[in-house]
Amino acid sequence: MINSSFVEKRKFPRIEKALDLKIESIGCEQIIVGITKNLSCNGVLCHVDKIIPEMTRIEMVLKLPDGNVLCRGTVVRVEKNFSGDNSYDVAIFFDELPESAKKKIEDFVGK
Repeated sequence: MINSSFVEKRKFPRIEKALDLKIESIGCEQIIVGITKNLSCNGVLCHVDKIIPEMTRIEMVLKLPDGNVLCRGTVVRVEKNFSGDNSYDVAIFFDELPESAKKKIEDFVGK
């Protein structure tokens, strides 16, 4: 039985939207491109074609309709996709998000 009284406990609203992004590990020159699966002011779940280990500090550029947003965060979860390709779902927590970037994300998620 599904619990119909489920209450969302997230602090920020989340939107399921596919957006292009570029990820770079801090201290590493490898650039990984991917697509968001969902996004909030707290973090992002994205689909990438290379594994990024948990606890890796990253910089990423999100390509929002109103302009690019630079975010810094930490990889908190990695899950292998079993769709036949060599891809991963990576959850990133934003631990450094400038106020201007946060505003752009809030505006985008709220639309």
